[in-house]
Amino acid sequence: MANNEPEFLSYQNRKDFEKQVLEFMKEEQKEWLIFKLPEKHTLKLLSYASMLNDLHFLIGAAGRLIETHQKYPRPEDRQFDLVVDSALWYSCIVIYGRLFTDSLDNRSKLNEKDVFDKLDENLNPFYRTHKELIDDRNTFVAHRGDNEMDNVMALVMVPRSGELTKAKIEIKTTRAYANESSP
Repeated sequence: MANNEPEFLSYQNRKDFEKQVLEFMKEEQKEWLIFKLPEKHTLKLLSYASMLNDLHFLIGAAGRLIETHQKYPRPEDRQFDLVVDSALWYSCIVIYGRLFTDSLDNRSKLNEKDVFDKLDENLNPFYRTHKELIDDRNTFVAHRGDNEMDNVMALVMVPRSGELTKAKIEIKTTRAYANESSP
């Protein structure tokens, strides 16, 4: 056997294959026998593992947001960093949306019909929340400047002296941090 790898296994059925594998492991004193899966199957498994990691992260980020908003229910009492709060919110929207979005390499994604028993926003409040999150992902996070959440102004500032060579142009943007959603 070259390079400590088994010779090509020649087997007739599953039992014969199992017998040869176990004999090889015993001869080589192997605790584990490692098989390399074909790439197309590996990508599927990696995709599902990535989705599971995304779900764990999403639960953690959403939990932090909920804790903050429970601790400071009135906006004027909130003592949090707007950047951190916004980053958690953006993360939740992006990660949640990614779970349901097609990827370029056709990795796995969740389908609405596999997650929700009723695809009706009026009958299923969870589906309504899902639709709002996906809409936020599409209009608020994924496509900057393409919605009412982004306001952009171009300002021309002319000095009091009237010298046009000293005029400035500034771009000012404002962004809402969340869509108003129905309770």
